[in-house]
Amino acid sequence: MKGRLLEHLRLYESAQILVPGLIGILSQGSLPPPVTLLLYGVAYGSHVLSVYSLNDLCDYDSDALNPRKAGLGARSVRWLWAQTAGLTTIFLASVVFLPSRVRLLLLGSQVICMAYSHPLVRLKRRPLGSELAHFTVGFSYFASGVLVAGGHLRHQWLGAVPFGLLYLSGGTFNEILDYDADRKAELRHLVVLAGRRRALGLVFAVHYAAFALLALYQPSTPAVAACAAAALLYTVMIRNLRAGVDDPALLLRFRRRYRLLFAVLLVLIALSRAFEIGR
Repeated sequence: MKGRLLEHLRLYESAQILVPGLIGILSQGSLPPPVTLLLYGVAYGSHVLSVYSLNDLCDYDSDALNPRKAGLGARSVRWLWAQTAGLTTIFLASVVFLPSRVRLLLLGSQVICMAYSHPLVRLKRRPLGSELAHFTVGFSYFASGVLVAGGHLRHQWLGAVPFGLLYLSGGTFNEILDYDADRKAELRHLVVLAGRRRALGLVFAVHYAAFALLALYQPSTPAVAACAAAALLYTVMIRNLRAGVDDPALLLRFRRRYRLLFAVLLVLIALSRAFEIGR
């Protein structure tokens, strides 16, 4: 039962989505009041978990036909309905107590994420719909962390944009992995229209832009050096990758590596920021 619950909640994937808000808070050098921080954590976490549940529910039938996602077909539709309703209720009950700008960002993200999956809108199946949705929510999650900690977004946008770009690239990369299944289903999102190689080139360009913006956001010597070293290592990682774009195992290995690379880079930048603030 416990394993099934964890599988339904998608805790591994959801935990990654909490990083932008956490980095947004830490980048301000001071924490919000404990009650506000607790409410923010509950609202943010239940938002992320609820939209994953809704996505799994809306994609239940199509995921069962997708070789990469076939395992999701074993999930309980009834459980997903109950989980989505319960988590959404928790989100709505907690987000109303947050500062107005934070509340608007998280509510806006909820609407966008619902439109991303819901069959009546289905942004994920429209040209640029997935990319725009992922960029918007990645940007908003970081911005919500900045604002809940009392920061000013006009001074922090160089931190918000890289997270938008990273989430954009993640959505695009998943569509590259699902290219064959989506093309057979006659979907018309960006990757199906442009092809896998061009879409992979977009992912590369977005990642390099994220390295540059992260260096500009934290222009200390250690942060810039870390971004430069990460970009160099990334260049080595992508060498000859486009030639193997038809190999799912190669693409999955690359995804694990670039996620780890950015995770380490973000930790180093956060530590550099904390050191600068503490001096």
